[in-house]
Order: sequence, then structure tokens, then C-alpha cells
Amino acid sequence: MSRESYLTTLLQPSNRQKKG
Repeated sequence: MSRESYLTTLLQPSNRQKKG
């Protein structure tokens, strides 16, 4: 996973919901 993708994922709330 690229650094940009990682940061973008952290900014997106959807990721948090997936992780629970």
C-alpha cells in the first residue's frame, strides 16, 4: 500500500467502519 493510499484511507471514515 502506498503512503498516499494509507493516508487517504485514514482520512476516510469508511475505513474505520470496516475495521469496526
